[in-house]
Amino acid sequence: MQFRGLIIAVCLAQCTMNAQGQQDHPLATVHKSNVAVPAGDLQVEAWKRQQFLAYDSQYFNKIIRRVDRARQLGKQVFAREDSGASTACSHEIVYELGWLMSSTADFARIDQRLEDLQYSLDHPELEAKSAEQHCADGSWGECLTSWFFKVNEYFDRMQDYRVQDKYTCPPSFLDSVATPEKLTRYFQSVAVSNIAATGIDHRREFNESLSNLMRLILKGLPSDYLFKPKLRRAMLEQILPAFRNPQTGYWGELYRSAAGNRFVDDLSISYHVITYLDGDISDWQKSARPYPGGQGSGLSGRLAGSWPVPEPPQYGRRYPVQAGLEAGNS
Repeated sequence: MQFRGLIIAVCLAQCTMNAQGQQDHPLATVHKSNVAVPAGDLQVEAWKRQQFLAYDSQYFNKIIRRVDRARQLGKQVFAREDSGASTACSHEIVYELGWLMSSTADFARIDQRLEDLQYSLDHPELEAKSAEQHCADGSWGECLTSWFFKVNEYFDRMQDYRVQDKYTCPPSFLDSVATPEKLTRYFQSVAVSNIAATGIDHRREFNESLSNLMRLILKGLPSDYLFKPKLRRAMLEQILPAFRNPQTGYWGELYRSAAGNRFVDDLSISYHVITYLDGDISDWQKSARPYPGGQGSGLSGRLAGSWPVPEPPQYGRRYPVQAGLEAGNS
């Protein structure tokens, strides 16, 4: 199976969330290996499922009804890929569906994306349009509807062109995070989730956006755009410290519920932050401790052996840990 097909398979597996227990949960089904998923990760996922049920008592029945159609459409995408045909647009839709069906209870949007996928498969001549830059706002990912996935696609394209730093159209779609105030407000909006109240788990968007915007801003890509020193300082001195657990040193998502607030340490988010800072973080001893279990996206065991922890002399004090999770998320 091609790499793109593997990605789609993972996305579809993420859609298969039901009420039958961890053996049918994405964390248990996506990563079939000898690596054990930490009990803490599974407990967090079970808690999230209960929060989705609190939002919509028919959540599982509704999601299961849509999984079968997503799988059938996904099989068509696999078949197209196996034949060597382009599936660029369909791939983007399936990728977004994986997020919508595992992290939201937005069934109207899920249904629309399923219809979009059917339309894309019915019109293969349109598959290649996702490979073109959308000059109205400078983004790539014509078949994506989520802003943060467009940021992900944009970063991948800028990686391709970073030597010459060329692009066809200015990325005005990034204007919404182009000042320290806008950037801070955006991250405050996705670093906190109240699933029972909104039907959305923002964790995936927070992870993707922090990873990609960090690299764009810190690398200054594109060089003639608007990522200025003030934005870089805001990322390093305000945003990153605000969303870090001062007790464990891990970054993660804050969840609100009727029972209170719950900060969930996230191995994936923390791995990305430490990697993209080249290990240059304050209080590095905390992050070097064994992962306590929280939200690892099934990656815990695989990342444990490659955790980016240089020897102590390589660490600096690039920014201070600022106490108060609530202060950063209020």
